[in-house]
Parts: sequence; C-alpha cells; structure tokens
Amino acid sequence: MTDDELTTLEWIRSFLPLEIAGVDVADPTVAFSGNGWGLSVVCPWFLESHGVDWESDEAAIIDALDGFEGQRITAVTALDDEATDPVFVFSQGARLRVVADGDLDPWALVLPGITVVGRRSRG
Repeated sequence: MTDDELTTLEWIRSFLPLEIAGVDVADPTVAFSGNGWGLSVVCPWFLESHGVDWESDEAAIIDALDGFEGQRITAVTALDDEATDPVFVFSQGARLRVVADGDLDPWALVLPGITVVGRRSRG
C-alpha cells in the first residue's frame, strides 16, 4: 500500500510510537509535542484513566499530566478511518479521548508531511 492509499487513521498509526517531550495546558486546551510532531486539543477531551477532562480545574489537569513527558503515544483508535473522535493510548496505559464538538474548535495533529485536523462526527 502506498502513502496515497492510506486512510487518515493508518497514516497516523504509521508514525507510532510518538515520544512526548513536552506537555502544555492552557485551560481547556491541552497540547503534547515531540521531535517533529505535535498534538493540540481545543475541543472537549477526557483523560479517562485519570478522571479529569476539559472542564476540570486547571491545577487538576496539570497534576494528572505530570509525568507524561518521556512517555509515548503507542496506539490510536477512532470511530472511523478518518480518525473521527480518536482515543490516544499512552505507554503507561493512560487514554485520552477527544470529541470534536464543532468544526471551529477541533484537534490537530502535526506529523512530518501531514497535518490532521479533527472534525466532529457527522453521524
């Protein structure tokens, strides 16, 4: 299969694992970055394994994300091949579920040669 034939989800998975060098929180936005890549989540998100979400107190979010630097994103699942409402799985077992609630506050994943901008489910 050539790069032109990959679905969005397959393209994202082809870059895994992604090592996290930085984590930034600007309530309610959360961003992860590494060498040549970045994930910014402006829409509702849920850190399912830590009991915090985009509506949590900023101090609680920062506390929950402590220790993510040096971890890796090891898997990504989604509702469909276009990566709608993805779940990012981290090496320590944490799961970040992202739910774009509109096209004006999406999530974006910048990878070498591609920028994926999440959109809300059309279903």
